Amino acid sequence: WDPRPRARAPVDGGVVALTEGGDLVRFDSSPDAYTERARAAVLGSPTRAAPALADGRLFARDGGRLVCVKLKSA
Repeated sequence: WDPRPRARAPVDGGVVALTEGGDLVRFDSSPDAYTERARAAVLGSPTRAAPALADGRLFARDGGRLVCVKLKSA
C-alpha cells in the first residue's frame, strides 16, 4: 500500500489528494515544505480511479462505493 497522494487538485489555496488507501488529504505545498492540514478515511483500499471535482464537491470511488465529499461551506 502506498500512502502518498495519487490524484491531486488545487482547492482554496491548498491541495486535496486521494491516496490509494482511500484517505482524503488536505495539505499546503511549497518548494520548502509539505504541511498536512487534514486527513480523513473516505473510501476503502484500493482506490485507483481518479476523483472528479465539481462545484465544491469531490466525487471518488473504490471497487465498491462512490462518495461525494463537500469541500466548501454553503
